[in-house]
Amino acid sequence: MMRDAVSLHEWRLIFEQCTTQELSHLCLVDKIFNSIATPLLYRSISLVAYENLSGSRRLSNSTKVKTESELPTGPWLLLSRLEADENDTLRAWVQEINISSPSAWADEDFLERLQSNDCLATLIARLPNLRRITIGFPSIQSTTLIRTIYEHKRKPELLLLNQYSEEVNSSLAEQTLPRVTTLSASLTGEETYPPLEHLCLDGYRMDDQQWRFWRDGLQWDKLVSLAVGPQSCAGLFRCLVGFTRSLKILKVSVWEGEGDDEREELIECLSSFDSLETLVLKGYMCPVEVISRHSNLSTLCLHKEESARKERPRQVLTAEELSQLDVNCPKLKSLQVGVKRENDQWPDDVFDRLATGFHNLRSLSMHFELGLSDIHNPITPLINYVSVRSIGQNYFDRRKQAGIEVFESFTLTVWTGKYFRRFPQRPLLYAGFEKKFSATYEISLPSDSSGEVQVRHLEKERLDLVNSKKIKVHSYERFRLAQQVAAAVEGPKVEDCSE
Repeated sequence: MMRDAVSLHEWRLIFEQCTTQELSHLCLVDKIFNSIATPLLYRSISLVAYENLSGSRRLSNSTKVKTESELPTGPWLLLSRLEADENDTLRAWVQEINISSPSAWADEDFLERLQSNDCLATLIARLPNLRRITIGFPSIQSTTLIRTIYEHKRKPELLLLNQYSEEVNSSLAEQTLPRVTTLSASLTGEETYPPLEHLCLDGYRMDDQQWRFWRDGLQWDKLVSLAVGPQSCAGLFRCLVGFTRSLKILKVSVWEGEGDDEREELIECLSSFDSLETLVLKGYMCPVEVISRHSNLSTLCLHKEESARKERPRQVLTAEELSQLDVNCPKLKSLQVGVKRENDQWPDDVFDRLATGFHNLRSLSMHFELGLSDIHNPITPLINYVSVRSIGQNYFDRRKQAGIEVFESFTLTVWTGKYFRRFPQRPLLYAGFEKKFSATYEISLPSDSSGEVQVRHLEKERLDLVNSKKIKVHSYERFRLAQQVAAAVEGPKVEDCSE
């Protein structure tokens, strides 16, 4: 049986890519799949019921025997299960609760149920691993609830929305103020932000007036993690110079073909401090000299998306730059870089540097371009089953020859194709070609004495699940998966490039 040939850990990795509906179907396959899929289903739950004009099923407090039509279903049943004393395991799986909806048809009875006897606050206090809660209905944003979240031992992230209709308002949660007929409020200019540790900005344009509030109101020594993009945050990096000395994690992304105006400011910002342990740059390429300042880096992602315009060649690190990075960032455990084929040759000097350097690596990802600027002349050597296996085998063999310890869990990822486009749905000339030849391979150490590396083609594994009816997808997705799997056998050919 195919399932027995794949470890439970690998099945879990596959299941993590599935939708909620797919996980629900997988739970029905057998006990083993149920044991893997159920914790993933409970990891992020939605506690919103919707009005049922034909008569909704309620969780009644009555002690009368309920008929089948009166038994709780959907969110009512989920709430009932989570409240049951015997379900500690279910509660331990929950990491995120979402109580929001863009629809105007939220069931008021269910919202009242969450408010009654501090039902929601009591439930949250019993979820030991809760990390985030989103509340989109001001009526249930009680003082008791907020206090319960604040006192939770995991200090979950709280997102408050005012969302009673399709229009999302940015106003504060409504609070009842009895007998108040006049209310006056003012700002002194000395207000401060809470001690934020994690901050994400997307499309936030930082002008001078706004920056004064951020500069004086944020406790910068508390800020550990910052994520920016993919929408432009013009002016931000220029302002941040000198204020990011406590930052450990920086993730910056920008859509393909954008971000040129902010690049120099980003470089200046990165040059102003040296405390990063994780740096993820998607769409930007910064000088290695700047990145190397952060000698404590353990995770580094440098991904530049491939452009279809010849005047925008993709930037990748050279073997010399990788050597410099290896010397100055010896703690790297995870590295993601782009690799370029030129003059019909593999970049053997880059392969060799990656294989013989970075002694503490646990995972390495290499991204190859497809050649979108000239799809009628495929880049060679081709990326296909044979070449990917050869790349993986040579990498692990060379690493062992260099006397470098290779961790058993080490994963080498070779992938190609699209990743980070603003308008992936736009029918560009190269869209069909890119979809067809996008592929991801994960290569690991041999599992037996044969010495041959193990190669997983993730698109093929997903197609196998679809064909065996373990997951359901749209017929178009199944067609695309079948195309990708067939194309991976040999890679792009001239006759394929007219699509």
